[in-house]
Amino acid sequence: MKILQLAPRFPFPLDDGGKIGIANIFINLSRLGCEVHLFAFEDVKISDNALDEAKQYGKVTIYPHIPKNSLFGAFLAFITNSSLYLNKHYSAKVLEYLSALCEQERYDVIHCDHTAMARLGIVLGRKFGIPVGLRLHNIEFMIWQRYAENLNDTNPKKLFIRQQAEALKKAEIEIMSAVDACFAITENEAELARQLSPNANILCVPVGVDCEKFKYADMSNRESKTLAIATTYKWQPNVDGLVWFIENVMPKLKNELSGVKLNLYGKGLPEKLRNYARLGVCPIGYVEDIVPCLQKATLYIAPLFVGAGVRVKILEAMATGLPVVATDIAAQGISAGKAQGLVRANSAEDTTNSILALLRNKQMLSILGKSAADYIRANYSWKTNVKIILEEYQKLIFLNV
Repeated sequence: MKILQLAPRFPFPLDDGGKIGIANIFINLSRLGCEVHLFAFEDVKISDNALDEAKQYGKVTIYPHIPKNSLFGAFLAFITNSSLYLNKHYSAKVLEYLSALCEQERYDVIHCDHTAMARLGIVLGRKFGIPVGLRLHNIEFMIWQRYAENLNDTNPKKLFIRQQAEALKKAEIEIMSAVDACFAITENEAELARQLSPNANILCVPVGVDCEKFKYADMSNRESKTLAIATTYKWQPNVDGLVWFIENVMPKLKNELSGVKLNLYGKGLPEKLRNYARLGVCPIGYVEDIVPCLQKATLYIAPLFVGAGVRVKILEAMATGLPVVATDIAAQGISAGKAQGLVRANSAEDTTNSILALLRNKQMLSILGKSAADYIRANYSWKTNVKIILEEYQKLIFLNV
């Protein structure tokens, strides 16, 4: 099977949750015998090493289009009641380029990662008679909706964000019906998609973890009282949640338990996160291999109050044997509970108490860490889950003949 995969960003190296999801679909479709052509926008400078890594699995095209926000784009989206998020990923030049590519390569299927790429896929699919699939990494309008809900009523952004959530919701409903298959990442999101777009073909295909890479490590060689988080800092809700945790939870932890520290991993650490050393915050930033860092930590945190989809970073931490303390939003889509090593806490008090209870009980940490790793291995496999996508594409091709 020859597949054109459309991605809004180049997903290598695999250093944040969004990239991990796109890359593993590319990798595992290739491993399952498909000829995959990855088309991605060049949103940042791409290293030769990252490009070489991707080319192990299939053909790669990097297109020089930067889908960035602008004041003019925001104004145009507002007065036309359209989605800025969708508008910035679509252009006549990109469509012309992809049309020539489809004419030349004769693909069997077009796979779109994120709603952002679906409009391009739909136009190409209709033009060339090719089935089109959409991976709903998130139901995007929900992120905008929650962002609006978390803004103060006096914030001038609120009207625009709320309007954008409604415009995107309307567009997503139309898109889900227009593609031949939608792959949601949780059963809850699949059910919501079915309610929004009853005529759409919605399947639940969970995300996965590379358990060969994210190996389990017990508590015997871990640093005591070390919290960790690995995230992408260019998305503001991640930073907001982390600042909330540092300012409202870390002081209480330091007062109750000396020696507690929080290691921050990931690209693009904002300067303000380097100003909390007195609270035990260690701004380490990007590391080439996050696995040893997770295997040394005692507990993983995920404070997030805006978002949708599944946090892959939580799953990877659990795979290494790290119990996780997360807000409901951060943990959504993951059916694990405390018995499986995922503790939910939303207030500063509950978060503090949950962390202290675990850090003071090494035996419980050990039990929950092992349970977390076992849960991930039993429920999340990229190969198994991507095979569901491939089987649906095989069915669509057969029906399309």
